[in-house]
Amino acid sequence: MFDFDPDPNLVPNILDTDEWKEFMSIANPKYKVTSSSSFADNHMPKEAARIHKEMTFLFCGYEGTVEKHNAEWVKNHILRAIDEVGREHIGCLCSDSTGNVKNGKALAKLELPTVLTLPDCCHHIALTIKDITNLEEFKPMIKTLKATIQHFGHSDSATKKLEHVRKEENVTEGLVTVGKTRFATHYTAAVALDRCFPFIQDLLNDGSIQIKDKDVVATFTGRMRATEFQLALAQYIRIIGPLARSLWALEASQTNAAHVFLFWLAMDAELKDLFALDISKTEIDCELAQKITRIFNSHYKEFIEQSPDDPYFTTFFLDPCYVRSNILKSSSPSTIPEPIIRLSAQVTTLSNTDADQTPNPKAYCRVKTALKNILRCEVELYQRNPSTASIAPLMKLVGNAKALAEEFDTQLVACSRGEYPFSDPLGSKSVLEWWQELSLHPKGRALAFLGVKIVPVRGRMTDLEIEVDSDIDLDSSGLKAVLPKEIYGLSPILAGLTEEAHEAVGTSLNGPMNVRDVDWDKV
Repeated sequence: MFDFDPDPNLVPNILDTDEWKEFMSIANPKYKVTSSSSFADNHMPKEAARIHKEMTFLFCGYEGTVEKHNAEWVKNHILRAIDEVGREHIGCLCSDSTGNVKNGKALAKLELPTVLTLPDCCHHIALTIKDITNLEEFKPMIKTLKATIQHFGHSDSATKKLEHVRKEENVTEGLVTVGKTRFATHYTAAVALDRCFPFIQDLLNDGSIQIKDKDVVATFTGRMRATEFQLALAQYIRIIGPLARSLWALEASQTNAAHVFLFWLAMDAELKDLFALDISKTEIDCELAQKITRIFNSHYKEFIEQSPDDPYFTTFFLDPCYVRSNILKSSSPSTIPEPIIRLSAQVTTLSNTDADQTPNPKAYCRVKTALKNILRCEVELYQRNPSTASIAPLMKLVGNAKALAEEFDTQLVACSRGEYPFSDPLGSKSVLEWWQELSLHPKGRALAFLGVKIVPVRGRMTDLEIEVDSDIDLDSSGLKAVLPKEIYGLSPILAGLTEEAHEAVGTSLNGPMNVRDVDWDKV
């Protein structure tokens, strides 16, 4: 049976359908079809218990129970994990903003200047939600929310009665506990209580359940208190909803840095529209809206604008779907009061000669600054150690750093304007595939090298994920390692060509080239 229905997401009720019974009778006329209830209540738990009993794990971690998990400790383990794979194969480090992890990542960046460092998008949205949840306006509601859920968590009788009532009304989901480690846990609990509120109210009013907490009882039985609580609950759900849904969407495995910036825009738009409504419709006063606005803008500034290498805005710009979008007319489009670009000092000092040729000059300057710094680190690594630099194949083709800088400058302008070869439509290709094709084009290769490097960056922490050359045997290279808890994940990319590709263009990884110094500030 498990060979036919191995996926836990498949509904066991399919076993009760006439089609399934007919299929099984054709396969084996003597077989008596198992009912869905028997399958769900008997066979599945037994199989799960068997798997759990026989399951073995291969876990390779770092023993550090008696060590100080400071920045230096984190850095050493980051480098240790990276060296297992090869530094030339790592493109990105992503972590939350815990002090020791953030500082350890910065120390690792000093030794690996070509590696991008990113803050984790899900953690920053979760912190934004946390700060809004902790506002004084929501504290009474949150207190009652927790107390209500706690009562039902400790009373099987009350839980069963609530379950019976809500199922009669075709409400399939009940209350949800507030967890300590789950993202947006107060939001999911609030949504659950909101749909169960009238049922709990009826159970209390007719005496079917008793709750000792007088404040909770007053909230559900008093007309004024009930109205105030439901209003606060509705406000919280409407405010946090866009943030929570964005957070969950960004947990998807195919999330990249451009998606992260796009969802910050979406959260901003939702909050702007909400706060623009008449106060009689939302009951969200100006003071509360201003507090939430300040929290949102503060986290946006820390996460997007102050991120090293500016990966989120830059990757969004490099997406051919958005490169000429009107949203790029402002470089800080996700700040709620006004979508105005706030450029750092080094950006405003750039020459506007080439920027004036582009549809969005300020966004162009900001992206050029970020990409120029990445390109400079790649060239400097090539000067020190050509054999391990991922830019080596491109340098062989271009000839020298000055020519590379000129190509980069010209191609970024062309990309911003949607000119050949950047006029090629995306079509059914992914953004990464689009840039990979351009990497073979003489008029797109310099910018495409950076596009291939930065576009796959996910912007969220995962388990150790490594993309490597096809000639590396993952099964025999001992890469089945898990980073320590403090280093939740690497999201590396492999930038560069394989040895076979080098030979195809008549180049070799061996031997340095004559690289002339370039004044990158003038690029």
